[in-house]
Amino acid sequence: MTRYPFPARRTWNVLFALYLLALVYLTRDSQAGLYLLGFFRAQALSIGLTLAVGLVFLVYNRNRIGSILLDGRVLLFVLFSLTIVIPMAIKRDWQLMYISMIYCIAVAVLISYFADIRQTARAYILVLALLAAASLLCSYGLRLLADRGIAVPPVFENSFQARFYNYLLCYVPINYAKTRNFGIFREPGVYQFFLFLALYLNNYQADWGSGKRTWGLNALLVTAMLTTFSTCGVAVTAVFLMALYFDRKVYDTPLGRKLSLVLFALLALAAAWLVAAKPPLYTQLKLMVEKLFTSNPSLNDRIDCIKFNLYVIQWDRFTGRELAYILETVTHNTSSSTILFGILGLFFGWLNLFGWVTLVFRGRGHLPMKLVCLAALAATFNTENLITNPYFWLFPILALTEGLLPLANAPRKNLRKA
Repeated sequence: MTRYPFPARRTWNVLFALYLLALVYLTRDSQAGLYLLGFFRAQALSIGLTLAVGLVFLVYNRNRIGSILLDGRVLLFVLFSLTIVIPMAIKRDWQLMYISMIYCIAVAVLISYFADIRQTARAYILVLALLAAASLLCSYGLRLLADRGIAVPPVFENSFQARFYNYLLCYVPINYAKTRNFGIFREPGVYQFFLFLALYLNNYQADWGSGKRTWGLNALLVTAMLTTFSTCGVAVTAVFLMALYFDRKVYDTPLGRKLSLVLFALLALAAAWLVAAKPPLYTQLKLMVEKLFTSNPSLNDRIDCIKFNLYVIQWDRFTGRELAYILETVTHNTSSSTILFGILGLFFGWLNLFGWVTLVFRGRGHLPMKLVCLAALAATFNTENLITNPYFWLFPILALTEGLLPLANAPRKNLRKA
């Protein structure tokens, strides 16, 4: 597989990580992209930054521009984009969201020219580690000072009249869900997707070669996940960690067994204290768990979204229904995968889901663990509408590109032989 990498220097690695951070920061799922900058300004900045990255890439590889333009990635980008353009054109459903999805695919294909999944995963994990550390520090440290009038950062208010401290790398709620960790995102339910994606990549794609680094990053990401109090995020993380425990055979070493006993003892003591003392944290955890086992509006709405998106497919299986109809008929349509089927149809709606399957099955781990990872990832991005988020597409498209590129380059190789 031909790649056109930048020099393996720290400067380029830092610039790549900053680009990935900017992609997170400028999405419509961040507070900055949705409220502070506004969608159109944030999208323009994101596109402009991506064009700048593409220009730097072409200038650096100016002696290989012919090979780059004739590379099979161009064909794959066209084919991937057609799965969105064809349904849009047939329905004459001219909506910017379709263009945003094509932009997400373009970002992934551009990155595939100079970085593979492992390199991109490492950079992404470090970005999320930075955001996780900042969110913990700001949400449960600096906000205590701000509440007392010390070192108060700027404050902004979103469209729901929720007020936040603006720490740039974290937005801390003042008058709404004060105990929950929002990170830089519009709600903790979005943050959990990014955190769990980093957790999965850290264990099955990054291949750090250092167990201490892997488990250290795991600890940071899991701590941040717990503070979101996201029912889905905490539940899938718990299942993932239990499966990881057996997949990595942590119990098979003396140190692993000792650490396991200590951890289980601490968890038992913490649970006993919560039940006996019933602090505010107990109430928060209780409400989080009850969402899974009681008739809860949040859970019911998400189930209704999936039912609706799959139901409407029967009316137009080939191209799906209009985007506005899918998103506006049901309040807060939050099931990303079934939204794609609803707006693109059964024939064209498979691209993203097939990409996630390819990513997981090309990664490390035994088959049962891969199935757990796939189910957990699917749960995290089917509790929110992320269809125009670059990270909903980035790693699936990278996986598809790496898997399909030999086939896409085959015609060019045959032409050379002729």
